[in-house]
Amino acid sequence: MRENQHIDKMSPRSTSKSVSKKKIGKITKTKKTKIICISHKEDADGISSAALIKQAFGGDCVLVDYPGLEDALEPLRNDEKLKKLFVCDLGLNKQNSDYFVDLLTDLRKKSISVTYIDHHDLDSKIINKLKKIKVKLIHDITECTAVLTYNTFKKKLTEHSPFIATCAAITDYMDDKPIASKLLQMYDRQFALI
Repeated sequence: MRENQHIDKMSPRSTSKSVSKKKIGKITKTKKTKIICISHKEDADGISSAALIKQAFGGDCVLVDYPGLEDALEPLRNDEKLKKLFVCDLGLNKQNSDYFVDLLTDLRKKSISVTYIDHHDLDSKIINKLKKIKVKLIHDITECTAVLTYNTFKKKLTEHSPFIATCAAITDYMDDKPIASKLLQMYDRQFALI
């Protein structure tokens, strides 16, 4: 009987039970394909940053405010399809920084690519922790987040992207900064203000 069972598994007429086992073996490894951008929803800088990330990489955008940051991030901890995470224009503080680093550490252990783009003040200890876990950190307090996003990924973006970054810089009162001011020269300032 055992010999027949072995033959059945190997034959083209295998039972549905043995076929199921074979399928299960193939399914166990979930392909990571999901790209998510979590960005600030309260101003044009965060919204523009999310739009630029979506334009460059596709995926889904989740717009949150500071009180909703942990609620937006927590489901990602167990998301088996997550491949890349972008976090934009969400400054860290003493209340959320430990949680943020802990969650990103868990994601990095699962080989999920994490990019954090921000222009708010960031404690040097947090910077070091993020670098230690190999988070791609794009941080500069002299430019708004959308300009940093544009400048980093401009080769993947369309010709209209500088305008999106410029509008964000204007609304964040950072249009006089080095990169933003060069972008603004491409447009009529009054048109960009509309």
